[in-house]
Amino acid sequence: MTTLTEGTRARLGLTPERTVLVISTEGATDPEAYSRILQEGTNDA
Repeated sequence: MTTLTEGTRARLGLTPERTVLVISTEGATDPEAYSRILQEGTNDA
């Protein structure tokens, strides 16, 4: 996973007050990729 730079966050309007909803359907379409994503964990953007 990639961490967003400060400039990217600013261009997207992402501030600590914002909420981002991410919906992933890879579990249904690609079980191996889904498992890999979960194993990598999360990064704060």
